[in-house]
Amino acid sequence: MEKNGTITVTGTGDIGPVGAEDGAHSAERTLGGLPLALLIVLVVAVRFATAGHRTGSAGGAPVTRLRLAAKAIVVSAVTFVTALLAIGIVTPAGVAILKGNGIPVIGCPRSPVHGS
Repeated sequence: MEKNGTITVTGTGDIGPVGAEDGAHSAERTLGGLPLALLIVLVVAVRFATAGHRTGSAGGAPVTRLRLAAKAIVVSAVTFVTALLAIGIVTPAGVAILKGNGIPVIGCPRSPVHGS
């Protein structure tokens, strides 16, 4: 409602996902440690990528684009496979633990496959 240039919004209820009125948690909440894990991966990747590359009087191999690209591909592949395995294990285990403690869980909807 608008009156004298002021908009007033009224309503009742909670703001949240549908079905969460009974205290349900979404399955995505089982991935709470993901930001910390990504930070650790970032630190390890930087240490790996810069290992053996020293400039100036410290000596070491020169940095080449091919070698840096190869290291980036290795870090990317290892990170992808590790994250895929972690999510594949942590999400079902977390959902089972939540359900085992009597906490309702809102499932993750699957995306429809296009073109089939």
